[in-house]
Amino acid sequence: MTLLARSAETKAEPTTQPQPVQLTRRQKEILSWVAEGKTSWEISVIMRCKEVTVNYHMKGIFKRLCATNKAHAVCKAMQIGLLAPRLTMRSAVPDRSTPDRR
Repeated sequence: MTLLARSAETKAEPTTQPQPVQLTRRQKEILSWVAEGKTSWEISVIMRCKEVTVNYHMKGIFKRLCATNKAHAVCKAMQIGLLAPRLTMRSAVPDRSTPDRR
């Protein structure tokens, strides 16, 4: 079998399926706080760890999601179903306390 024929044979049968992205429990927790708009320092206070630890986990999240920044990571996580968009009462229900002035 020639090299060209082997190459065509391997391209015709893809053997690897894209692996689903999996985050650790800690990474999911950090990413959920990032989605809430918290900074690394604020997350470190909430989770009772060092800011360096939060940033370490963020680097792992960026790598696993192929993201370049926090907003990109949150967006990708929502797209693949790792994070669910949250609706707050304020954003879900229009404010009826003041009458419309038309």
